[in-house]
Amino acid sequence: MTDEEKAEAMSGNDIHVFPLNDPDIAVDYCGLTGTITFEQYIELLNNTTIPLYFRLVGSVLSGDSAEWDNYSTVNIGLIAASSGSSYRWQPTRTVPSNKLDETLRITIKAYTDAGYTAEYGQDYCDYSYEFFSHADSSAVQLDFADFEEASWDGWNHSADYGTLGTGKAYTGDGDVILCGLTDNKVTDVSGGTIPSTSEYINKTVNRLTYSDAYLVIHVTYLQNDAPGDLPGVLRIWTPTKDYIVHIPITENTYQPYRIAIPLPILNDAIKIAGLYSDKGYLIVDTIVIVAFS
Repeated sequence: MTDEEKAEAMSGNDIHVFPLNDPDIAVDYCGLTGTITFEQYIELLNNTTIPLYFRLVGSVLSGDSAEWDNYSTVNIGLIAASSGSSYRWQPTRTVPSNKLDETLRITIKAYTDAGYTAEYGQDYCDYSYEFFSHADSSAVQLDFADFEEASWDGWNHSADYGTLGTGKAYTGDGDVILCGLTDNKVTDVSGGTIPSTSEYINKTVNRLTYSDAYLVIHVTYLQNDAPGDLPGVLRIWTPTKDYIVHIPITENTYQPYRIAIPLPILNDAIKIAGLYSDKGYLIVDTIVIVAFS
């Protein structure tokens, strides 16, 4: 989603709710068992002249509600007038055994009282979850890059951004350090820090003959010389989509974290950037692009 689309997705009565992660979510469950916890970051803004109490109410619009948990009602608490607050919503779902799509809705309600009885306003946002496995027999592998032997595996990078490295790989030894010569961070409409689109790694992949396509990427390391200087944020975009992914990865610790996003059915360039400053950067490895007929 663009910043403008995110701003329009949830707004009303001077209450604004920005989904910091794109609400169109792909989930590669290859190799996973048990349950999956989703990290959905939400920015709440109270632009009124009075303090308000916020509540999140979740529901399963489509799919098997018995397989979901920890998604329903949460009292987030007080947000002062002309102020904002971030909230991390963490629904869980049992790992499925086949490709499927499900949708959850969150309704954000604001109240003037601590007992949550006098409602001031509300709005909602729908989160779409597309579950798949990149190792499924019906999946077609369009691209695989593990950056071994000092190779970019056909990926390109802007002149001053991206360095091949070793030691923090998901598979093998090679990895990619998402760093440059200058800071590439900007502020979005919600006030969050995200990567700019000026520097990136990229590759053009044709997906026109398929019904669904997905990008899978493994973030393996968040380097922060000044703890807390940069959040783990990955930006992935095409000419028609722009995904911001907040990654709950521990700083300065090897901790592979798999990211997946749905790709538009086009023949176009896919671009990837992580936040970079002189204090920190992200490392990624093993990028896979798969499609389904």
